[in-house]
Amino acid sequence: MTRCALVAVAVAVIVAAAGCRRGKDASHKIAKEGYQFRAGDEFELLAPEGRYLNLSDCMVPSDIYVPDGAKARSASRRQGVFSMTLESDEPCRSIADKYGEKMKNIGWAEKGRSISETTASFSFARERRTVQVSIASDGVRRFIMIQEKSASEAKR
Repeated sequence: MTRCALVAVAVAVIVAAAGCRRGKDASHKIAKEGYQFRAGDEFELLAPEGRYLNLSDCMVPSDIYVPDGAKARSASRRQGVFSMTLESDEPCRSIADKYGEKMKNIGWAEKGRSISETTASFSFARERRTVQVSIASDGVRRFIMIQEKSASEAKR
């Protein structure tokens, strides 16, 4: 029995070492083919290079605004923290204006904001939850990063 356990450990070490040497290849493969992980209520999704996730698979909380036409690049829920990255062709200022209005209409209280022509960030609170929204431009597209967490998760 002990010999079998030693063989299993040796095989695991060899496999791990081989995987570490191919870390760059693995990162490239994930970027090219995407990535999906689900376990219980935790998940992590990354769209393949040049493609997007289906928004219905991203499990966006129903009280968080997602702009029409925005395309999901990644989404995750780990240790109760929801994160998502969206891509949009809409101007940064327009997206920011909509977030300020729509989140307030849904029942979120705006706690802070910073807006320029190419970036914006917001902080919202509702009950015992917070949402951070950041918008940035690469000159062609706008990237919207959303992070939602409960007060108990914020203390971690």
